[in-house]
Amino acid sequence: MTTDPFFERKITSVRLLSEFAASRGVDMKALLAGTGILQESLDDHTISVSAKQELRVIANLLGLLPAVPALGVEVGLRYHFTAFGPLGFAMASSPNLRAVLETTLRYFSLTFALSTFHARDRRDLTEVMVTADHLPDETRAFVLERDVAAMIRVQRDLLPVSGLVKGVDFPFPCPRHTGRYQELLSIEPRFDAPHCVLKIDRQAILAPLPYANAIAHRAAQDQCRQLITTDEISQDLDQLVQDYLMRSFPRMPDMEMAARNFHMTSRTLRRRLRQKNVSFTNIRDRVRQTVAKELLLTTTQSIAEISGHLGFAGTTSFINAFKRWTGKTPLSYRKDNWP
Repeated sequence: MTTDPFFERKITSVRLLSEFAASRGVDMKALLAGTGILQESLDDHTISVSAKQELRVIANLLGLLPAVPALGVEVGLRYHFTAFGPLGFAMASSPNLRAVLETTLRYFSLTFALSTFHARDRRDLTEVMVTADHLPDETRAFVLERDVAAMIRVQRDLLPVSGLVKGVDFPFPCPRHTGRYQELLSIEPRFDAPHCVLKIDRQAILAPLPYANAIAHRAAQDQCRQLITTDEISQDLDQLVQDYLMRSFPRMPDMEMAARNFHMTSRTLRRRLRQKNVSFTNIRDRVRQTVAKELLLTTTQSIAEISGHLGFAGTTSFINAFKRWTGKTPLSYRKDNWP
């Protein structure tokens, strides 16, 4: 099963990166420079960021801490299963680590991975190939280290026994401080390998997990599916709002009505649109402009009637808005473009 890392993700991962950076004395403004992420946003678990924004944070971190050995591994070991929210509880309630892997791949967009995963069984091993060829050279090694270490951290959290990980291959040159890798991973990695691969004992990952619970596992997976649906709506929210306003004509809903249609508060709708650098007013004006032009060219309605349909306070407000959109008055537009 393959995965796609270019999804929006909750800010939790950037928060973990910032906490590590702060523990090393890094200034938050320097870490977040050029990302468009506000420092106060790090405390808001509802905020999402793009893969591009997280990659910029990582690039900043690498520039600020260039001498830390096994930096990606050290950061990745901070990704406890609890960081993944409902997916983490789906992991913990799984019957075994094999099911954890399958669940993670099924709901991959709820992880924070920037690499892609592909799992396969080979003889007595389950191998997870981790690929980051799509990433810039400057961040690729860090991402591979972090995402592999995060998988190992989850394994240690859920089944804290030794010997499960049989090998770790990294496709980059052997670093100077190999001892730090062995210290953190409890196994000596192989460097200059053809691919990045985490090798796990195929039989051992079938051992029952201590918190396995079939009912809780199903409930957690239901939450994961709901979150993915909600995230998909959030990523296309501006288009969905525009479509809703178009469908609502001749009524022009306000923000409260639009928010109720998407089962959220107006405050949440405003915030999620702001994350996409758009406002409800912008979207409504796009719809009003489109509908106004259509009514002017396909009906004989008066300017006052069109103004009322579009929800303007008065005819003057509509005329001023239309001039702002097109540089013409509604009457001039109708005259110039009448068939």
